[in-house]
Amino acid sequence: MTKILLGTTMLAGLLVAGVAQAADMARPVYKAPPVAYYNWSGCYIGGQAGWARARTEFINTANTTAFGDLDPGEGFRVSDSGGIAGGQIGCNFQSGQWVFGIEGQGSWLGVKTSFLNTVFGGATDDIFEVKSNWLASVAGRLGFANNNWLFYAKGGFAASGWRVSVSDVVGPNVGSGSDKHTHTGFVVGSGIEYGLTQNWIIGVEYDYYRFGTESYQLAGSAVGSYAFDFKPKDVYAVVGRISYKFY
Repeated sequence: MTKILLGTTMLAGLLVAGVAQAADMARPVYKAPPVAYYNWSGCYIGGQAGWARARTEFINTANTTAFGDLDPGEGFRVSDSGGIAGGQIGCNFQSGQWVFGIEGQGSWLGVKTSFLNTVFGGATDDIFEVKSNWLASVAGRLGFANNNWLFYAKGGFAASGWRVSVSDVVGPNVGSGSDKHTHTGFVVGSGIEYGLTQNWIIGVEYDYYRFGTESYQLAGSAVGSYAFDFKPKDVYAVVGRISYKFY
C-alpha cells in the first residue's frame, strides 16, 4: 500500500512539473519595437523667401563743385525694407544630438530707398537713391537635434551688391551720377528646422548682416568730385525655408 501511494505521488509530481514546463514554453515573448530617430546627416538644396530691412549711411568726403550741397563730413542715415528670395545648398553631419554643417546662400534683395534732399542748401534739391540687388553668404552651422526638430546657430562670410545715385534737378547747376560696389562683411543668425520626412525639411531663419565701407564717386555728368563713403550698416532678414535632403 505504501509503495502504491509513493508511486502515485511521484507520478502526480511529474505531471505537475510537465504541465508547468509546457506552460513556460508556450508563453510568448514580446520585444519593444525599435525607436526611429531622425537622421540630419546629408547634403541638401532648397529655396527661401521672406522680408528684409536695411539701415545704411553715406558721408560726403569731397565737395569741389556746385553739383553737391553737402560739405565733407555731412551725410544721411536711411533705412527701408523689401522682399528677399533665393536658395541655399549645404551639408550636415550628425554626432549624437549635435549637428555640424556648412551652407551657402544666394538671394535677390529688394531693398530700395529714394528721398529728396532739401536739408543742406535749399537752392539745390538732390534726389538720392540707394538700392541693393543681391546678397550672398557662406556660413558654418551648429545645431542641437531633438528627433525631427533642429535648433541651430550660424556665422560666416557675407557679400552684397549696392548702388548709390544722385540727380541734381534744380539749375543752374544740374547733373546726375551713380556708382556701384560689392560690400563684404559677416552674417550671424539662428533658425529652427523640422524634418517632415527623411528628405523634406521646412524651417524659419533670422539673419543679421553687417558690411564694410566703400567709396562711391557720384559726380557722373558733372565736372569735379562728389564722393561718398557708403556703408550698409545693418541688414536684417527673416525667411521661410524648404529643403530637399539627399541621403
